[in-house]
Amino acid sequence: MIEYTTHEVETETGKYYVRILAAERKTYTTEGGPGEDLIPRVQLSTDPKFGDDLTLDHVKVRGRKYAIEEYLTYNRTRKTWHFESSYRGSFRSAPQGKKVDFRAKTWDVLRVYVEEALAEFAKQYPDFERESIAQLFQYKVSHHQSKAESLRREARGRDAQADEWQARLDEMGK
Repeated sequence: MIEYTTHEVETETGKYYVRILAAERKTYTTEGGPGEDLIPRVQLSTDPKFGDDLTLDHVKVRGRKYAIEEYLTYNRTRKTWHFESSYRGSFRSAPQGKKVDFRAKTWDVLRVYVEEALAEFAKQYPDFERESIAQLFQYKVSHHQSKAESLRREARGRDAQADEWQARLDEMGK
């Protein structure tokens, strides 16, 4: 089981919590052969528990409270963040939870807040890329070990069945 560490980041606009997640692995084929991209991921929130409680923490834009919940990937080549789409909406008014429309000026301001928080996070925790990729590798190791154990159990069961049939075959020969 992967343990997630929450990092607290403070900027002029407020307090944010960043959780490093397991990286994404994308494979592809080129003329030179197979390749892969390992894409670090994080979750950023104004809620220290990363839940739906919009009353815990927030940031303010023009006197109004807003909660932020973002999943982001990091392009290691371009050194830029990519916002993953969210069904609930990344930015919500607190405590009502109403999604902020992406065409609203507030949405643009909140996006800048997130980018500032991520820049501060990357400065404070420069090893986040390696940690995200290590989490992916830990998951893959655990997944394949679990799969191998399952196959060994299945193989033992099949061996037992084969032994039963062999015993029946041996009885016929007597």
